[in-house]
Amino acid sequence: MEPTLSTTCHSTNDSRCHGASHSHGYCRCHGYSHGLSTARATVPTQSQGQVLPKARSHRLARTLSLAFVLQAIRNMLLRLGAGAVFLLLLSAISFALTSLSSGDAALNTLQPMGVTSTEIIERMRASLGLDLPVIEQYLTWLHMVLVEGELGMSSHFGRAVSTVLLAASTESLKLCVLALIILVVVTLPLGIYSALKPHGLVDRSLHFISILFLSVPSFLIALLCLYFLGVRVGLVSTLKPQNLGDYLTPALCLSLPLCAYYLRQVRMAVQKELQEPYLMALTARGISMRVQLWHHVLPRTMISLLPLLGISLGHLLCGAVIIETIFSLNGLGAIALQAISYRDLYLIQAYVLYCALIFMLCNYGVNVLTKKLSRTALSEVTTC
Repeated sequence: MEPTLSTTCHSTNDSRCHGASHSHGYCRCHGYSHGLSTARATVPTQSQGQVLPKARSHRLARTLSLAFVLQAIRNMLLRLGAGAVFLLLLSAISFALTSLSSGDAALNTLQPMGVTSTEIIERMRASLGLDLPVIEQYLTWLHMVLVEGELGMSSHFGRAVSTVLLAASTESLKLCVLALIILVVVTLPLGIYSALKPHGLVDRSLHFISILFLSVPSFLIALLCLYFLGVRVGLVSTLKPQNLGDYLTPALCLSLPLCAYYLRQVRMAVQKELQEPYLMALTARGISMRVQLWHHVLPRTMISLLPLLGISLGHLLCGAVIIETIFSLNGLGAIALQAISYRDLYLIQAYVLYCALIFMLCNYGVNVLTKKLSRTALSEVTTC
């Protein structure tokens, strides 16, 4: 806004100028004539003392946001670097232990076929590169993975290792997803009910069932389910699963020991959370127990259960060897067992790296979810 010009009277007796007319720069009031001076009237604006702190605050906010982004990028690079070093060391240890074990891929593949000729075995060993020193074999494999982006060929399956792992991962993923669904559907309602009514008939019965399933080996549970549900009743197929429904029985056998374990963990976590004082404030506000359970108790309970769930997820994806073998599933566990039996070096290396990546991703996801739930729980507690 532009400043305006105003006239002021120079008369020492300004009171006589009331109601007088001012023209051409002179004041004629009560017979007196005197000049008028021109003064520049300033429009009220923001003072510099108010403008500078705002500019400084904007610059400070931009600096802090930039520092936050740089810190996040730095942390990500550190995580990626630490993960790369860990995978490199793990691959070296796995390669060395596999090479030092008795037998190799050529011997373990040809001998079961009745081939005993030393010349044929050596020829196959040379074609696989097993006649080279161990360090040279490892450097060749490392160059193939890092530079060419390939995991090599499986000596046992005769296909690319990536193709074998992809097919096995699909089988294991179906089994793992169904097992997790059964785990959540069974443990959460029963664990919460046992925590709300401790030492009751349901709680005691679930405690006995949990101890029973934790004590029985998983292969015995799988054989019993296969016999009664498959042979006697005929509800499931005893052959290799053909559709998604055939995966329910192995998923049930895989999840029953986990259900027995997590049932007690959910009960203890919920029972501990129910004793917190913030629930009294929520009750005083008139908030129902159902809302308290699903919106306050359960998210805080998951903070202590997520690390265990992440470890269990990694085991389900990579370690269901017994269940997959009994139910004729060519999952990751069964593929790893065959690779170790036939000393399939490249497949063993790929399996080790795959499992390490699975556990690293599970660990990172659990950390992110735990931090988010912890911040949400802390903000809600402060508002109660």
